[in-house]
Order: sequence, then structure tokens, then C-alpha cells
Amino acid sequence: MMRADDTEALKEPNGEAISIGRLERGQIKEAARLFARGFADERFFSYLLRGRSRRARERALVPMFRVMIRSFLPLGHIHTACLDGRLVGAGIRVPPGGYPMRGRKQARFMLSMMPAFIKLLARAPSSRELLKVLKEFERLHPKEPHWYLMWVAVEPELHGRGIGGRLAQEVISLADAQGMPCYLETFGVGTKALYQHRGFVVREEIHPLPAGPEGWTMWRDPQRTAEAAG
Repeated sequence: MMRADDTEALKEPNGEAISIGRLERGQIKEAARLFARGFADERFFSYLLRGRSRRARERALVPMFRVMIRSFLPLGHIHTACLDGRLVGAGIRVPPGGYPMRGRKQARFMLSMMPAFIKLLARAPSSRELLKVLKEFERLHPKEPHWYLMWVAVEPELHGRGIGGRLAQEVISLADAQGMPCYLETFGVGTKALYQHRGFVVREEIHPLPAGPEGWTMWRDPQRTAEAAG
């Protein structure tokens, strides 16, 4: 849905030992906490969980991200960024045909999300507005096959190190190799610039909550790789 790498800018890694891989089942809890830290100060969730401390926002978001990770891990495309062995970034990417879910998969996903959403409501009643936002995103979601860059988070203190860019390029390269477009939604101004730099264009500017921040849906057509051109 949205990226939490709002101040990533357009820098490349500064020479640190950043490695890109795939999330393993044993990393689910660690990754959920990473996503919660990454999104606690993001514009949309700061508005949605307004009046709560940063720590309270983190606690409220962990269950939701844990369910998201467990639900999409079987598709095999939750990418990770590790810095000297430490998990510092992660991205949930859904391959063509994986979203929206259908039939029993969708029913199981909704059932598993229900407890997480109830916990979110208990901590912040205003989070019921999330349903309105999700409905708007569903309305705008493309029907044609594409890679969906669903969620991406980077440790807040490591923004600006190029970690988000490395994670983005991982899925962009996959999409280009398959001749597939990419799609994402974001409320981050810096994130929008990051992806425009990588060939994405804004499809829609959205205002799902009258008093909340504006957001954007973004699309990138596939580009021919050097291997394909040869």
C-alpha cells in the first residue's frame, strides 16, 4: 500500500555492507516490529493514530503487519535489506496475479486480519477511518497484471542511506525481466520523488480522508533490460 521511507532521498548506499535477500519465517516478528517502527511517523499513520505517542503507534501497528507478512510470505517475494547482518529494511511485493486475493484465500486473510484490526481500534478508535482508505485503494487498483509494491519500511535512523532504493530496484529489475509493470500507493512526498526517479508516474492524487494527508497512486511501465535488448 504505502511506503514508510519518506526521507530516503535519491542517494545510493554509502559503501556499507548492505545485502538484499528474502524474508525467512523465523524473521516474521522482527520484520513486523521493523514495519511498525518505519510507519509510526509516516504521514498517514501519524494522522490515523493521532493523539498517541510514537511508542503507542508502534505497538498498535505490530499486529497488523505481522498478519500482512504471514499472509504474503508464501508468495516468496518479501525482500529484506540487512546491514552487517542486521535487518534494516523490508518490502512486501506481490507478483502478478497475487492481488487482490480471491475466494478462500481472501476469506482466510480477512479472518486473520480481524483480531489485528480489533486491537488497532481498541488502541485508537479513529483507526476505523482505515477502512475508508482501503476501500478507495481497492477502487483504484489496476485490473491488468502487475507487480504490486505493497509495503516497504526502512529503519528510521537509516533513512537517506539508499536502502529503500536498493529494495525498490530489486523488484523493478524482476518486473523488467518479465516485461511487467509496477504499481504502488504512497502518502510520502519523498517516496513519490524516489519512485519518479525510477520511472514511476503519478496516476491519481487521492484525498481519502478530508482532514488527512493527500496520497498518490503510481505506475511504471516495464523497460527493456540490456539482456532482453541483446
